[in-house]
Formats: sequence, C-alpha cells, structure tokens
Amino acid sequence: MKSFVTLFILLLLELNKTFAGKRRQERSVLRFADCGKSQHRVITINHVRINPMPIVAPGTVYLSMAGTLSHDLPRRLTVDLNVTKYIFKVPFRLPCFNRRFGSCMYDNICNSLEKYQIYGCPKELTDKNLRCHCPFLNGNFRIDKLPLSIPKFGGFAGPLINGHYKLHVRVLGDEKEELGCLELKFSIRKRSKGWFFKT
Repeated sequence: MKSFVTLFILLLLELNKTFAGKRRQERSVLRFADCGKSQHRVITINHVRINPMPIVAPGTVYLSMAGTLSHDLPRRLTVDLNVTKYIFKVPFRLPCFNRRFGSCMYDNICNSLEKYQIYGCPKELTDKNLRCHCPFLNGNFRIDKLPLSIPKFGGFAGPLINGHYKLHVRVLGDEKEELGCLELKFSIRKRSKGWFFKT
C-alpha cells in the first residue's frame, strides 16, 4: 500500500512538471465572485485583490477587500470553507485536516474571537483600524493591503502545493441561513531555493 501511494505521488509530481509551462500564464490572475444568492444575504463583496499572485508559499501576501454589511451580523456565526484543487482541470475537494486546513466548518467563530476582547487585536489589524471580534456592525468596510503569512507546507503536501485552487466561503447565521458567500480562484507556487536564485 505504501509503495502504491509513493508511486502515485511521484506520478503527480512528474505530471506537474510536464504541465508547469502551460500554467504560467494562468497563475498571475486572481478571480473572485460574490456568490451570495440567499434572501437572507447581508454581506456584499465588491472588490478583492491579493498580491503577489500567484501566492508563494511560504511567504507573505497582501489582501485588499471592500464590501458592505446591510445589517449587523448575529453573534453566532459559522464559516463554511470549501477548498478545491484542480489537477489537469479536474476538481478535487480537499478534506479538512485537523479542523484547521482544507474544507472545514468553523462553528460559532465569535467564541473563538472573544480572546481578542481581552488581549487586544493583532497588530496587523489595529494598524488598519479593523475590528477583530464580534459584533460586526452594518456599514461599508474596506481592507487595504492587510499582510497575511502563508506557512510552509511540509510532508507530502510540500511538493504537491503547486497548482490552481478554488476557495468557496459561506458565512452562515444562527439557523445556518446564508448571510454571504465569496468564491476565489487563485494559484499557489512553492518558493524556490537554489545556489543562484530564490523566489
């Protein structure tokens, strides 16, 4: 069984190399869509930008976003996150790993954010005058070049990180009604290291 898994991974690596040249033109483009269609919709996303693109891992990306909250968000919020990786244009939904990475459901996130009411918000957010705990109040919001750290992916995930992804995010209310939806299509490239270059 282990031999088969190893062979499968090696095959994917070789195929990734074969098609690397064909992906380069597509990598530089971030595509976003406000996919909210529910009658309970509260969140509207007007603009999303991520720089650099493709995302280089590990590294830092800068997120810019603008939108509107038509009403205050409820204190009980759930985030439904679905991550899809495309391998030769075939979508594969990534499972949830350790309830932290991949396609995960984050229930009652306001409880997780309560610590910031006690200890204060991270500097990256306070520098941008952004609120980091509930309640999130109605009105326009804007994020300009917020720095986000992209971690190093180890183990089998490291060599396979290169590629195209789709991120589908739904924000749900008290009764799991959809309050907002955002879809992003982007690419990730593993940071290269060598004698003469580092990207």
